[in-house]
Amino acid sequence: MNTDKLAKMDLNLLVSLQVLIEEKSVTQAAIRLHVTQSAMSKILGRLRQVFGDPLFVRSAYGLSPTARTAQLETELRTILQGVSKLTAPPCFDPGTANHNYRIAAIDSTNQIFLPDYLPELITQAPKMSLEVLNWQEDSLKRIEQGDVDLGITARDYDELSFVSLQKLPKTIVQMPIGDDHLVVLMRQGHPISGQKSAWDLQKYLSCGHIQVCCEGKNRWLLDQVLEQQGLQRNMVLRVPDFQAALSATCNTDLLFTTTQSFASYACRLHPLSVEQLPLAVGPTTFLLLWHQRHHKDPGHTWLRETIHQEICDNHRFDH
Repeated sequence: MNTDKLAKMDLNLLVSLQVLIEEKSVTQAAIRLHVTQSAMSKILGRLRQVFGDPLFVRSAYGLSPTARTAQLETELRTILQGVSKLTAPPCFDPGTANHNYRIAAIDSTNQIFLPDYLPELITQAPKMSLEVLNWQEDSLKRIEQGDVDLGITARDYDELSFVSLQKLPKTIVQMPIGDDHLVVLMRQGHPISGQKSAWDLQKYLSCGHIQVCCEGKNRWLLDQVLEQQGLQRNMVLRVPDFQAALSATCNTDLLFTTTQSFASYACRLHPLSVEQLPLAVGPTTFLLLWHQRHHKDPGHTWLRETIHQEICDNHRFDH
């Protein structure tokens, strides 16, 4: 393709040529293109220079196309239709789309959110496929690089946190799902739940604890708040995912501090009890993340809005 030659050409001339072919009149072509007859005559002169051919000759019935114009007519229409399609707004039909989307999600959201949005995605887009990846330390980078389409994660409002909202890259767009707070999960019949004395921070810290490691970190905002008071939890067990933490909570006297949403999910499936966290720690927020390059993509817009709507319809979060 000779791009240098194309760069020197005014593509509006091709539109003018198409109108001249259809109207066979300089006067009528000028009316359609909202220019004067004199300007239209000059355009025809420029077209003759570009193609090295008269293009039209006068006859009793108006302008008659030359052989060169007749040769150009079919190809010209195809080119202009292609340009029109190229510049048209993108469209997306989930019913016929066969896209494959990659979603990076923190482990707990696969238990509490995936059952909410997956059936709707399958119903609306039966040919679409999803690949759900574990949220890792490099997930934000992979979103920026285009390797991951959408993130489902949690961030803290407190700037003290390693994972605060303020530390998200400027190229990442966010859609809040809702705020959640921390609670303490323990097995039913736990010795501490049967004590008559009040549940307090001293009791909380006297127990062994479970921590889920995520994004390469095993200390969270809770631990940073405790550290400011010269305190720390007795971390007996560190595990890579929430299911392992849940199993350990069910079968030991260890405490698992997690979000209210995950605790509610866990209590529906297992004999567990929930206590309020005896310490003031700011809320965490669940959110969808994507790179700004996808912001106006209709398929991506459908994906994230559908996921967001289904989660919000099934959970009561603070906003």
